[in-house]
Amino acid sequence: MSVLISLPARSFDEETITAADIVVWAKVERALSAKREACRKLGDAKVALR
Repeated sequence: MSVLISLPARSFDEETITAADIVVWAKVERALSAKREACRKLGDAKVALR
């Protein structure tokens, strides 16, 4: 399962964390958390089938 997240264009020279950076980070964290949970549930289902 792939999650596509559009990143706002910004200069690599900037070192300031913006509100947009935090929003993107939160989206990535939620997507990774959902993926981990889905994998855990899938693993639990495979164990239950044995």
